[in-house]
Amino acid sequence: MGWEWYDTSVPWKPYTPPSVKFETEPTLVVCEFLFISLSFLLLLHALAHDRQHLFVWVGSLVSGTANDIFFMVLPFVDNFFHAQCCFMITPRLPLYIPCAYVCFMYVAVVAGWRWGWGK
Repeated sequence: MGWEWYDTSVPWKPYTPPSVKFETEPTLVVCEFLFISLSFLLLLHALAHDRQHLFVWVGSLVSGTANDIFFMVLPFVDNFFHAQCCFMITPRLPLYIPCAYVCFMYVAVVAGWRWGWGK
């Protein structure tokens, strides 16, 4: 048991031009850039507010990424791959996945705060 999920023999590129990916998977490229852009905007939102917002943003990023990597390395769950996207962190983890976790978790927590459900 080790880092088998980070197999260097797997054909992958850390960066593929969006124009190349758009030819075969246009919706994936749109969603990828949507999640990355939204997570950047949410970071600006967190920075414009108090430290608690920034902690939620960072916590969403770290916990979401850790969750994904954790289930990649478990041998009995090691049964899924993400599509190869424009920006890849590892051969199995595209950049938009941590950004998607930020979009889902940060927005949910901050919306709950605004509606008076915590804080």
